[in-house]
Amino acid sequence: MTTTASLPPEVDHLASEPPRLAPGVTLLGPYRDSGFREERYLARRADGQMVLLSALLYRLAEHIDGRRSVSQLAEAAARPDGPPVDARSVRYLIDEKLAPVGLMAGAVGPARRSDPLLSLRARIVLVPAAAVRRVARGLRPLFHPLVMAAVVAALVAVDGVLASRGDFARALAAVVTSPSALATVLALSLASMLFHEFGHATGALAGGAEPGRIGAGLYLVYPAFFTDVTDSYRLSRTGRLRTDLGGIYFNAVVAVALGPAALAGSPVAVVVVVLTQFQALHQLVPLLRFDGYLVLSDLVGVPDLFGRMRPLVLGVLRRHPAREAAALRPRAQVIVTAWVVTTGVALTVATLLFAWHLPAMLRRSLGAARAYGQLSAAAATGGHWPATFVAVIAFLVVALPLLGLALFAVRAGTLPIGLLRLQRQRRASRAPAWARSVDLTAACFTESALLRGPARRVPPTALTRRHRGRGDRRSGAAGTSAAPVRLPIGCRRIAVVCRKGGSGKTTTALMLAHSLAELCGDRVAALDGDPGAGSLGRRVGPPAERPVRALLSPGSGVRSHGQLRAHLVRTATRLDVLAPEEPAPGADGLGVPEVRHLVGLLDHYYDLIVLDTAPDLTRPVAATLVDEADQLVVVVPSALDGARAAAATLDWLAGTGRAALARGAIAVLNSVPSQPPVDVDRLEAYFARRCGTVLRVPWDPLLAAGGTVVPEDLAAPTRRAYRRLAAIVVASGADPSPRSLPHAPQPS
Repeated sequence: MTTTASLPPEVDHLASEPPRLAPGVTLLGPYRDSGFREERYLARRADGQMVLLSALLYRLAEHIDGRRSVSQLAEAAARPDGPPVDARSVRYLIDEKLAPVGLMAGAVGPARRSDPLLSLRARIVLVPAAAVRRVARGLRPLFHPLVMAAVVAALVAVDGVLASRGDFARALAAVVTSPSALATVLALSLASMLFHEFGHATGALAGGAEPGRIGAGLYLVYPAFFTDVTDSYRLSRTGRLRTDLGGIYFNAVVAVALGPAALAGSPVAVVVVVLTQFQALHQLVPLLRFDGYLVLSDLVGVPDLFGRMRPLVLGVLRRHPAREAAALRPRAQVIVTAWVVTTGVALTVATLLFAWHLPAMLRRSLGAARAYGQLSAAAATGGHWPATFVAVIAFLVVALPLLGLALFAVRAGTLPIGLLRLQRQRRASRAPAWARSVDLTAACFTESALLRGPARRVPPTALTRRHRGRGDRRSGAAGTSAAPVRLPIGCRRIAVVCRKGGSGKTTTALMLAHSLAELCGDRVAALDGDPGAGSLGRRVGPPAERPVRALLSPGSGVRSHGQLRAHLVRTATRLDVLAPEEPAPGADGLGVPEVRHLVGLLDHYYDLIVLDTAPDLTRPVAATLVDEADQLVVVVPSALDGARAAAATLDWLAGTGRAALARGAIAVLNSVPSQPPVDVDRLEAYFARRCGTVLRVPWDPLLAAGGTVVPEDLAAPTRRAYRRLAAIVVASGADPSPRSLPHAPQPS
């Protein structure tokens, strides 16, 4: 069910289901020690993605339980000492803030995920989350304060001895000349990098968070490990910093563990001890997404600094603070702005230098990769396995950055293309290419464009579809009570049209009238405007006490609503139906003057009139009802010939000077089955281009039977669809313009 109309708050809670959070969403409470002026809150989706919310959004999410309506949520979300929150604002917050980030059930389209340019690509999982947690529990004693103090003291002692001896240069020369020693250094370095990731996981676990998987990917152009510690966002600043620095601390643990061997003179141990600490220092650089970046982010209390770079840079260039900067505390604002300027300049210079030297780097890298590949093949042929291992590692060290560079170039190159494509989609978001590239006429409806599947299978019969899609027969708004909606002064007329018999036009008119009566209270009427073969009267029960034709006889002036009521059928929903009797065989039905007289009577006593027109709009009576209407509802059957007829209806309106009515019409895709034979999405896109609103009504066996229907007996989705249709009619209606009708009754 799709619509482009916004509903007023007084009718929205009757027309839609109570909002529900998406399955698996967990509300975690405040983001502690933040750098924002106003407190922010955390919510976690089922996929583990964290979402930062304002206080109002979080308070609203806390009250969304699947039972409260939008109006009730507005009352619950308002602070006692704050301004009131209306239902329209709540609907906006749900649709435009909570749903796009994946926190609401039934949201259209995939939820947004954090996917910045400077992030890992081509990720693979090395250690699953369950195994990471088991290992982290075993390593947790390393974060005892006494153990940490001992590790730091031992590291200082080892570094002091090695620095005084000057062993690193001799050890490095010995390692690079020995393939086996070099292979050992590479293996220990990789193990140290993996142990570094377990440091992050153990730090998160020590703070009370649940670490996730450990994997590997490509960062920019280099391979790198990663650990999923997203859950640490809910920790305090101390807990988050413990998580950030846990990897560097574990680098120190590795250096201390290899310290005795290094002090004993092992070249491999000396090189690994020094390289491990250089790796830790490299991780502290805050300009890229290394550990230092996360440390700075958690010290300031502002997550995702790169996500705030663009608006902050624009604010600096325009010499006034951006909205993102104004939301930060003064200290955080200064630090983040300084980081943005420094990082922006550094990355710009590095990118320019990289682009300048790229051709030479590619030539040398390709030559080195070719040479190491030949060397590894020759060493393997000769049976020199240590040399083969070293050559393969050297080949990967050269080749993987080339692969990462290619992926980064593709990512960076497709980003502006994707932005341009997104901009085009936003300009014409409601129509696919086929609907934009052809004339918007009934000629668009071809079998190749709309029918699904090569076999053109016949849809199941009503009997075989009996158990599909019925759902709960109780209405989604059961148990609610609301005052009738106030309508503009004057009568509004809604004509229901379609140039095809059997399209569900009369059913749509009747269900719309029922829903309007339930929504708006009294003063809602329906008129059977088919003078010859109308069936509206037969769908509401026994006929009225007095015939309709008595209203047309001379001297039968109506002076009160009570007199008129004797000629109407009153339903359980307080809808009044005026259904002229079928003419005798060979006699003519009602003509234009008689129909205009009946419309004038209803116009005087009712606020809303639903006009069920004849299928043949070229007949004078049907055309007159269209001209008397303030709004049109075009019924679109979910079949090829019916869709053609609905499109032909719009063509006729446009060709007869009624294009404004067509543009503001509501297109109702009627009786849409669970497996429609036509492409309903294309139908919806087509009519969205030509009408003001498009709405789907699901197939219902009670309506398909064609008998008398009580709205309460409809399936819940069908009843909600008609209620929403009624709400759209009320919401989209302007004040009706006054008319001078012939034979208008005079008040007594």
